Amino acid sequence: MQSADPAPRRSAAGIRIAKPAPSSPPEDQLLDGLRKLKASCGANKHVQALTLISACIMGGIDTRAEIVSLLDRLDMNTSHVAMQINKHTGTNTERHYWSVDGEGRYALLG
Repeated sequence: MQSADPAPRRSAAGIRIAKPAPSSPPEDQLLDGLRKLKASCGANKHVQALTLISACIMGGIDTRAEIVSLLDRLDMNTSHVAMQINKHTGTNTERHYWSVDGEGRYALLG
């Protein structure tokens, strides 16, 4: 009785491992991060609004409409968010947190 030849050996050199798909789309990841940031701010709505607006601007969400829309999805009062944007917009670093350019894009001061 003859033994069967073992299967030929194959090299693993040509195998490519695909990167796993992200667990959620980037926008969902952004919202999750902002939710955690909001929770870390405590109950003060002014602190929440100022912190989240600043985080949005740092993250490239830098127009009033984008900021208000995104924070609405985090159950922030849109009137309050808009009021805080207005109140803290300017060029005086002692009074303001961000400025706005001619195209309506906000940038943090400092």
